[in-house]
Amino acid sequence: MDLARHGTMALWLGLGVVLAHVRGLNAADLKCQISYPPENAIVRGDVPIFGLADAPRFKHYRVEYGPGTKPDKWTLVTLSRTPQPEDPYTAGKVRWDPNKGAKGNLVTWPTGMTEYLYGAKYDVNLNGVYTVRLVVEDEGGKSEEHRVTLVVGRAVTLQTGGRPVSPDNRVQLTIPPWGSPAGFQPMAILPSTEVKPGPGLIPVGSIYEFRPPHLRFAKPATLTMAYTDAELKGTPLEKVGIYEFQPVEEAWKREAARKPSVAPTDVVVPPPATATPVDPRSAKRA
Repeated sequence: MDLARHGTMALWLGLGVVLAHVRGLNAADLKCQISYPPENAIVRGDVPIFGLADAPRFKHYRVEYGPGTKPDKWTLVTLSRTPQPEDPYTAGKVRWDPNKGAKGNLVTWPTGMTEYLYGAKYDVNLNGVYTVRLVVEDEGGKSEEHRVTLVVGRAVTLQTGGRPVSPDNRVQLTIPPWGSPAGFQPMAILPSTEVKPGPGLIPVGSIYEFRPPHLRFAKPATLTMAYTDAELKGTPLEKVGIYEFQPVEEAWKREAARKPSVAPTDVVVPPPATATPVDPRSAKRA
């Protein structure tokens, strides 16, 4: 399966990047802007947040995050009384350490890193879509905010491989050592509602999107999609399959998969490159 050809998972990646660079600069006197990471970036571990936070009568700024694109609950990352009138990222002054990355001038946001032994130091282990917001307030009570939506994924490395997993823990991709296309590659598996099931296909659970698209692996990766007996509703296992959406043909293609295990909890497929977003059951084959 060639992601460079199909590009199945490119539905939202990179949309709205400009918002991360312009929104928040229109409020008089208040400087409130997140310049990095850009909108829809896939992140993991300690994520540097760069930008501007300043005002003539500056009181403080805070950085918070919440689940989804429209959070109704926010978790505080930092509240600082030190203004940030200059943005080192926009000015090109950030020094990126190849092993440690960089520290954000606004804050460095910990998202977790269970992929490595030192991951135990984290109090959180985020996975999925999150909104990060910067709020700047002055002494007069005036405030301005700027938001960016980010995707917290899982880290895959060249030497150790990795195992990206969906936020609901129902889909995982096991990449072997020396199978990654890069030395350090963050990846995410997210539920998707953009593409609908084809005729005769009944989804078992959700349709999933893989980010980033167009990845090619040096070794086969194993995709596992879980289901329950209740979801099958008595459907024979031979009618359960993993399908990939072909955007050019606008059709679903069934992938060759191993038979489900004796205790039917998942279906496994070892593709040369991963791009299989749906696990439907069907009385017909597409």
